[in-house]
Amino acid sequence: MDVEDSNLDDGLSLSPSTRSSEIDASEESLSKIITSLVSLAKLHEATVEQISVLASHTKRLETLVRRNYEYEYKIHHIHSSYWIGQGFNEEHAENMDFLQYELRAMAIELRKNEDVSPVYLGLKTNLHNDGTLPFDHEMVPHYKELIDGLLLHEPLNLNVSNIELKDPLMDMLSDVLVGQLQSLTLHNNGFLSIEKTVDFVRDLTENNAKLTHFQWEQNPLSASDFASLADVIIKSKVDSVGFVACCDEGEDSADGYGILERLLMADNKKWESLNLQGNRIQMLGRTCLSDFISTNEYIKTIILKDNMLNDQDVHLIAEALRTNSTLRSIYLESNNNDITETGWSAVRRALCNASSFNSIFGSNHTCYVKLAEGHEPAEILYDQIIVNNGEKGWKENFAIKMHSLILKRHASNSNAFHLNQEFDRNATYTLTPNILEAIYRQISDKDRLCLSYALHCAPEDLALDEETPPLSMMFEIIQNWKIELFKNVSDMSW
Repeated sequence: MDVEDSNLDDGLSLSPSTRSSEIDASEESLSKIITSLVSLAKLHEATVEQISVLASHTKRLETLVRRNYEYEYKIHHIHSSYWIGQGFNEEHAENMDFLQYELRAMAIELRKNEDVSPVYLGLKTNLHNDGTLPFDHEMVPHYKELIDGLLLHEPLNLNVSNIELKDPLMDMLSDVLVGQLQSLTLHNNGFLSIEKTVDFVRDLTENNAKLTHFQWEQNPLSASDFASLADVIIKSKVDSVGFVACCDEGEDSADGYGILERLLMADNKKWESLNLQGNRIQMLGRTCLSDFISTNEYIKTIILKDNMLNDQDVHLIAEALRTNSTLRSIYLESNNNDITETGWSAVRRALCNASSFNSIFGSNHTCYVKLAEGHEPAEILYDQIIVNNGEKGWKENFAIKMHSLILKRHASNSNAFHLNQEFDRNATYTLTPNILEAIYRQISDKDRLCLSYALHCAPEDLALDEETPPLSMMFEIIQNWKIELFKNVSDMSW
């Protein structure tokens, strides 16, 4: 046997246990190599991201240095004759003049002032025909001058409004907006490519960790377009979102209820604010909204004005409000006149059922509800009782309601009668003056102004006076309950 054959025999003559241990060692080494490669890949990815952020901050620093010099807007104004020569009418030429003036004013303000919010790229107000100004490459220098000024501001609230958002403009924004964007509104933009726009939004949400508010307004969406955009927003850190007036009567249009349901049912998404105004939402007996309100512990604001809700929907919302102590405001006005006084009454009872102290206690004391134009629940009386101010807490709103109920009953000298009806005979009547005094102390000067306004708007035959002192109410109760109220009177704190 030659040498090579001898070596081969030696290799094959290894015991099975020895070969197994060598295989295990090889697999362990390979596993370590793979782990190292993954770590290097992650490090490379993180390094690339850090370089990108550093480059953005460097640009921002360069722009900040330029702020020390007197800024002058040097972009050439495009004469209206250019637009006429392009085949547009005089109205369009006038609008483009106005756009240039607004871009110039905003670019200057960005460099003159440290606090500019929101920043408008485009027109602040809609055109007379609700149209969108088309993109033109001649306008790029104007857009670029404003966008360069964005580097000066962090955090940044940006509103791209009433102009067509085409690829060159989106690319310029993506290059600049890294790290400092806090809020983004895309309003009436007439997109040519929804796919490119979704990618644009995805880039901004991924490159701006502070971006928590996104609003898509007056940009019609098909069902599939909404699904693509919603996936991006739901996966992002955005917790305040608006899809406003993006459903029309077209066959391919996104369905308002579908938008509502998709957002409410998003897994593990803790929305703080939802704005779904003007989307033709019809509930048709479905309970996803009321179920969401009754169980959600995070949502602060829901805007559902200008939809197609009805009395049944409002009844369900009212019932849900009884078990929600997180929601601070819900806007239901202008719902196609399908909500009648019956529906509003259900909401009022949920906010303040003034039939007794116990029923007031069981009402919702945290949510402000905008019912209809001209009705401000924080400043009117429901059965002569003031209701919620969304900026206040549970205890403050509850105290105001209790105080106004006692004041109302004092006007008819009926406090003692109602207390006798509502409390068990074995209750400690001597606590009542303390309760009155505590309620009085919890009302601030601002609340008294609110109370004064509400009482001023009360029916003329209801003689209420916000200046009625606690002593007057005490005397009423003492006079009717007589000696029983003087038990433990020395324990009262004044």
